[in-house]
Amino acid sequence: MRRRTKYNAKSCRCNQGHIHHSRAEAAYCDNLYLDMKDLNADPATKITEIENQPTIELVAGIKWKLDFRVWLGLTEHYLIDVKGMETREFQLKLKLYRWMLKEGDAWEPLLIAHVHQNRGMVTFSEAWYPKSAGERR
Repeated sequence: MRRRTKYNAKSCRCNQGHIHHSRAEAAYCDNLYLDMKDLNADPATKITEIENQPTIELVAGIKWKLDFRVWLGLTEHYLIDVKGMETREFQLKLKLYRWMLKEGDAWEPLLIAHVHQNRGMVTFSEAWYPKSAGERR
């Protein structure tokens, strides 16, 4: 008998063949690739590249494996983490990342996509942006 995960998340494949840790993550990946293929999108905000499960280093060797890094246009990109439920580990890593942004050590914007289990919809309830060069100490 297969052991259940703590939050009943089941690994599954998206339509592109990538293995994701949850159905919500796989569905989000499918939506990103659909947006990438949109021919009517503004070239400045069109998704040009998607990296699955990028890893960033926080502090003192602590690493955070996120769900996606998405490039928009030619230069802008975001880190995205899809969450159905926030774990204590996630909350700690988010605090470390916010601290790094405050200190000017992090330079990539982070979006947290919360999946609402009942309605199946995704909202960006949190977004963290690095300081501009003029705001740094």
